[in-house]
Amino acid sequence: MKAWLVCALATLALGCGSKPAEQAPPARSAEPAPKPPRAALLARLDAALAKASPSLAARLRPGATDAQIAAVEKYLGFPFPPALADIYRWHDGVETKAGGRYAPPGMFFSYWLAPLASLQEHHAMMREFARDGTYAKTDRGGDGWWNDRWIPFFHNMEGGTVCVDTVGWSTGDVGQVLEEWHDDAARKVTYRDLDAWLETYVTALEAGVLHKMSDSDGIGAGTATGSEGPDFDRWVDYHAEHNPGYPKRLRAQGGH
Repeated sequence: MKAWLVCALATLALGCGSKPAEQAPPARSAEPAPKPPRAALLARLDAALAKASPSLAARLRPGATDAQIAAVEKYLGFPFPPALADIYRWHDGVETKAGGRYAPPGMFFSYWLAPLASLQEHHAMMREFARDGTYAKTDRGGDGWWNDRWIPFFHNMEGGTVCVDTVGWSTGDVGQVLEEWHDDAARKVTYRDLDAWLETYVTALEAGVLHKMSDSDGIGAGTATGSEGPDFDRWVDYHAEHNPGYPKRLRAQGGH
């Protein structure tokens, strides 16, 4: 048999005189899509709120100036996290009065974005409670009851706040978002940071998971303020999917 034919036949079986065929590299798993920049999310939030609750959107105050933010930072003694500063440049909270009465709209369930002046006033009150013995007299004031490095940017009618925690109390996650109640030791860390809250809030609004309540201008997940049910369960699942491992339920020392 001619040599060239032998080689051709062998090539079919073993690759005579050639390098083994290179295997195709394994398919790469799809990389997560990059997160939208904060400015784009805030622009989308304006549009989402205007669509979901025009009456609430109309009560958003003009954005704060850098000088106004700097004044609050001077009072605090430390700077705002960049995400919080950007949110206040977007809007300096909501108008808390309507029709001559105090009726802040629940922008995030029962919480509203506090104007900078209200943020500073509440922080000053909590600072005084922690320092003058008010908490200690009622078996409160232990670790995690209040921390001067918490910035209470969301308020509710019961006196609770949502804070940006600039020290990472208990978890070590600086910038985490936590809920605190002035008369209850329960503490709940709901987001890794403020950007995680913003992205979850905007996308949930756009998807209709969060929407206007039937009995108010406010935004929530149930059919009415404070209600639960299938719509609320959908929000719980949505939150967990976008924020694995959250919320983290903790307790301050003392109290009930």
